[in-house]
This record gives sequence, structure tokens and C-alpha cells, in this order.
Amino acid sequence: MVDASFIIAHVLGEDAAVEQVNLVETLRQGRLVAPAHWLAETTNALVTNVRCKRISLEDVDLILRELATYNIDIRPAACA
Repeated sequence: MVDASFIIAHVLGEDAAVEQVNLVETLRQGRLVAPAHWLAETTNALVTNVRCKRISLEDVDLILRELATYNIDIRPAACA
């Protein structure tokens, strides 16, 4: 299960451990499973980074294009 913080760290190049393992090809070739709230968390992280002027809207476009190359299986929330 992949979470938004891992993906955001990866696409922003913030997590040296992620980059050292060189997971780009694994991320593109493998199937990622994400929780139902993953999209909301990922979107919020991108918006926050734009508002803080850490990335531009053009960067967001590139990030979204990269994320589109990943096979992400969003799992619906389980009902109790």
C-alpha cells in the first residue's frame, strides 16, 4: 500500500531514501495499491506546495503526467 507522502516525496525529490533505491521503474512497471483518500491527500500536498511557492503550476502539470504513468489501484474505504 502506497501513501500520498511517499509519492509526493518521490515526485518532489525530497526523500533521499526513495531516490537512492531508484524506484522510478518499479513504480511505473508495478501495480501500486492506494487507500481511498490517496487522491485527496496527494492533491492537497500539491496545492500546498504551490501556495508555499515551492513548485509552480507547470511543475504540477509535470507531476500529474508522471503520476499518470503509474498503475495505481485506488481501494475503496472499507465499511465497518
